[in-house]
Amino acid sequence: MYRITVKNLKTGVISWEYGFSKAMIKKIYQNFNSYDTVGNYKKYKIIYITKLKFSLSNFKKCLTKYSEVV
Repeated sequence: MYRITVKNLKTGVISWEYGFSKAMIKKIYQNFNSYDTVGNYKKYKIIYITKLKFSLSNFKKCLTKYSEVV
């Protein structure tokens, strides 16, 4: 179970996304390779990746692909 913190470089919004390892690897790959078509700059910056300890609330967040805006 992992949580990644991502910043949208255009709007400045920081969000957290929860998921299991395979889904998070795909999400990280997607964030690294997403570019804006107009300005050809990166859309997202990954601030940090956190490995979560097992708890029922974290498990529920990972199952539902929970995300929240900070």
